[in-house]
Amino acid sequence: MKKLFVILFLISNSTFLFAQNEIHQKTIDTFISNFNQENFEAIFNQYSAKMQKYVLDKRNSKTKFFEMVKSHSGKINFLQLLELKEKPNYTYYRYNGTFENENLSVEFYIDKLGVITGFYIRKLNLM
Repeated sequence: MKKLFVILFLISNSTFLFAQNEIHQKTIDTFISNFNQENFEAIFNQYSAKMQKYVLDKRNSKTKFFEMVKSHSGKINFLQLLELKEKPNYTYYRYNGTFENENLSVEFYIDKLGVITGFYIRKLNLM
């Protein structure tokens, strides 16, 4: 009986994690598509309300940051997953982002519903 409970627990958790990863992958795929098509307002709409407020307070624009990144780095060609950390309220993803003009570190914090709660683009630290 104890083994059955453990097996059922593992199956239910793996099913949940698989569904979670599908939601997150869709969020990231949508982000890439919107970035490459310069649909930066749609990216802003993928953010949590708290993150939207932060962006508007800090940048005073929904799109300026992405406009600068796109003009300097070009389109996103590929994201290679380097790190994944699952936490109770979000999952952290760190990618090596291959853009048309350079490689950058791209980091997402995505909640269980697929909402972006944190996002960073940084120069790669090669040391």
